[in-house]
Amino acid sequence: MKYVTRYTGRPVMANSRIINYDGHTVTYFYERHEDSKRVVVSLSAFDFIKKLIIHIPDRQFKMVRYYGIYAHATQNSKDLIKLTSSFHRVRIKKHSNWRFSIALSFNYDPLACSCGHTMSILDIYNNKVSLFQPYLDFYSSA
Repeated sequence: MKYVTRYTGRPVMANSRIINYDGHTVTYFYERHEDSKRVVVSLSAFDFIKKLIIHIPDRQFKMVRYYGIYAHATQNSKDLIKLTSSFHRVRIKKHSNWRFSIALSFNYDPLACSCGHTMSILDIYNNKVSLFQPYLDFYSSA
C-alpha cells in the first residue's frame, strides 16, 4: 500500500530537486537514506528521462486519489459497512466475541487504535478458503 500512496499523492521527483538543466545535462540531488547525505547527480537528459519513465504506471494500473473507499470523506463513513455483503456482515457478527475474550484474558482491546478511535472489522479471513475465493465468487455472480 505504501507504494501506491507514494505515487498517487505526488510526482516521482519534485521540480525543486533539479538544480540545473543546460539542454543536454540534468543535475539534481537526492538524500541518501543510509546516511542522510545529500548526493548530487549529473546525467544526460536521455538517461534522466529513462530513470523517470520506470515510475510511470502500466496502462492497466488504476490510480486511487480522491474518491472511493480510500477517500478522506468516506474513511469514517458508516456507509462502508453497507459495501460489505450480508454474508460478510453475518460472519463478522458471529466472530465478534473474540474481541471480548481477548480483552478479558489479556486486558487489551485488539480494536483500540493508538489514535484513540475504535477500528472496524471489514472482513475476516478464513484459512480454509483461498484468500481471493469469496471475492471471485461475488464478482462472478454479478
